[in-house]
Amino acid sequence: MEHKTNFVNKATNPRKKFNFLSHVFFSWQIPLIIKTWKQSGQHESYFNLDEHDSEQLGNRLEFNWKKEGSQKKFSFKRALIKTFGHELLTCNTLFLLADVAFTLAQPMLIKLLLDELAAKQTDKVLFYVLGLLGVPILRFMSFHLFCLTITSLGLKLRIACSTLIYRKILTMRKTALEKISLGNIVNLLSNDTERFDNILLIPHIWLTPIKLIAATLYLGLNFDYSALTGIGLLVILLISQSFVYKNIASRRMNVAKKTDQRIRWMNDFINGIQAIKMYTWEKLFEKFIFEARESELKEISKANYLRCCNNSFRLYLAKVSVYLCIMALVLVTKIPLTSSYIFALIAIYEILRLSTGELLLVGVIQLAEIGISVNRIETFLLNDIAKSETLFSKQRNKLLGVYVQGLIVKRDTKIILEDVNFEALSNQLVALVGAAGAGKSTFLETLLKETEIYKGIVDLNGSVSYAPQEPWIFSSSVKQNIIFCEEFDEDRYRQVIKICGLEHDLALLSHGDNTLVGENGVMLSGGQKARISLARAVYRNADIYLLDDPLSAVDVYVAKQIFEQFCQKCRKSLFRG
Repeated sequence: MEHKTNFVNKATNPRKKFNFLSHVFFSWQIPLIIKTWKQSGQHESYFNLDEHDSEQLGNRLEFNWKKEGSQKKFSFKRALIKTFGHELLTCNTLFLLADVAFTLAQPMLIKLLLDELAAKQTDKVLFYVLGLLGVPILRFMSFHLFCLTITSLGLKLRIACSTLIYRKILTMRKTALEKISLGNIVNLLSNDTERFDNILLIPHIWLTPIKLIAATLYLGLNFDYSALTGIGLLVILLISQSFVYKNIASRRMNVAKKTDQRIRWMNDFINGIQAIKMYTWEKLFEKFIFEARESELKEISKANYLRCCNNSFRLYLAKVSVYLCIMALVLVTKIPLTSSYIFALIAIYEILRLSTGELLLVGVIQLAEIGISVNRIETFLLNDIAKSETLFSKQRNKLLGVYVQGLIVKRDTKIILEDVNFEALSNQLVALVGAAGAGKSTFLETLLKETEIYKGIVDLNGSVSYAPQEPWIFSSSVKQNIIFCEEFDEDRYRQVIKICGLEHDLALLSHGDNTLVGENGVMLSGGQKARISLARAVYRNADIYLLDDPLSAVDVYVAKQIFEQFCQKCRKSLFRG
């Protein structure tokens, strides 16, 4: 097919040109912002990043997903970890070291500064003040750099999963694809893959406990053990997250199921809108959709109530923790309160509140939602795993042609084809003749692996070109519909036009073979669509041609012309259902 013009700038992305400091301060974005503003956001102002290329990311994830076939059980989570786990581990390790250091540095500097002032010594005051000013700056710089890196990783996950879903749709059998609703596919690509954009706070699920352990060691070594009282509250909160995780995951699954059902019903109603209008069923179906939406909103409300309760802890966590520490200090240890003790506790518990009370809680919710989305994507990818793939043999020592032995094809419980034996070699013309519904089209679809074999062996040696019984025309020119994905050959193209009887039709069109057809183009008759579909199959230089009743929509004269010029003169293997 003709490639569409790529409006994205192919120049090197400015992010790759700048040094480490430019990445830390995000100064590499300034020229990009200025250029985009001057060009009013035109496509030429955007740049490509090879690391976000959909083909590359899709290939990496697809490779690891296919390797799961050698395991006892397919696991999409394991495939994602193998593909992007090293990037996540590297990013988390570097940020963990910096975050723990900055978490402990600020309360330590506060305690040292106040102790220095209490002792009326000013030798190191300036050093401590500069440290208190610099530590938050360095901490937030590292945090923002981490946010950019982890968000970029989430985008890679979304691109890779969307690519894998798209490729799965293209390779699924026709019978399997009919069992999946359009709403389910739309929900996967719009809602489920979008959850990977919320990966930002998930690393705090394992970063926070490590930070909590480091803070506990610091408090135990530098303060009295009464300072650990507030840590108990944080630990209880961490344990409660397992309950929150399970409930949110359950709610998310219920919401996804009801959303799929509502979208599927809406799609069916829209397809049958003419009948609904004719019988004046609008109010009935409006009530039906309203009840489905109400049921969906109830599940969403339950999940939101749980999120609100989970988020309410962050408002009081730090204050309650410090209060418990002070009460333990006064009532148990009888140690006098000092400003260095109080302000250092406030500083460290405020940092732990941000990690435990906000980042961790939101991260748990996001992980629950992503876990459900990953399970739903895995369920979709496991559809139509080729159970009968071994029945499609590839014996290269045989001549070009089709070899079928003891073929049995079932659809649900009904047998469509039973004990079929068939053999056809190159340069043979074979016609399958039978009554309507006898299984002629099913046989051709079985050769194309579009139906699942119950029993038997199918061996298809050579490249294949197929013309379906119902012609498929996409929105483009007539020429492009015929050439499709093949290289353009002028002589072969003109010969195919003549063989398929399209010369007269192209002469009647306003722009000849450059006339736009399809949904947004010129309306074609059934015979014209059938001949264009046949021309597409004939134009492809294949070893085997499978033609499913291509002449049914044309008149007797044209059918005779096509048969004599194509079927009787062509030296390829031909099959007509």
